[in-house]
Amino acid sequence: MRRLLVPPQRVLRASRRARLLMSLVWTTATALYISMYILVLGLGVYLHQAGEISVGTVFLFFQYTQILRRPMEQIADELKEFQARVRP
Repeated sequence: MRRLLVPPQRVLRASRRARLLMSLVWTTATALYISMYILVLGLGVYLHQAGEISVGTVFLFFQYTQILRRPMEQIADELKEFQARVRP
């Protein structure tokens, strides 16, 4: 009887591992986005107050971080789809 339980236990462990990995990827990506935004906006405010750059330049830097974010989100989505296909 225990032999019948071994494959479902392996599947359950693999599924838990996959969910943990995906949550780790999502958490890391979110932390990276937040730190990028804080860095860009903080540096932009500092440089604008110092008279080095205009508000338009700060906006361009912010838009550039948005452009960088989209490919990272696509990679995370691809990983999620791949894990969904691999699961038995």
